[in-house]
Amino acid sequence: MWWECLPSFFIIIGALAVPGQLAFVVNKLAFDHKFRRDRTEDYQRMYLLRDLRLTGNYYKHEGLDALPDEPQPPAPVKEVPEYKKKNPGMFYSIT
Repeated sequence: MWWECLPSFFIIIGALAVPGQLAFVVNKLAFDHKFRRDRTEDYQRMYLLRDLRLTGNYYKHEGLDALPDEPQPPAPVKEVPEYKKKNPGMFYSIT
């Protein structure tokens, strides 16, 4: 009858649903967050660098409570080495 296809239906549905839920559990246990950050898009890279700047860790996310209440002085500007001044295209970096 028609209900004989239900076991195979639930097996297929389970096989498709388990990997997504398992990734959630593994990331929650390993990184204490439900997803992993990556750098595939510019805005994701921006968030990754923001988390590194605020917390010192790529995968530790904090909100406004991580920001200091009083304004901070600007960071000192680093001197560009002479070899990078001569040929800046050779040392292109996304960081």
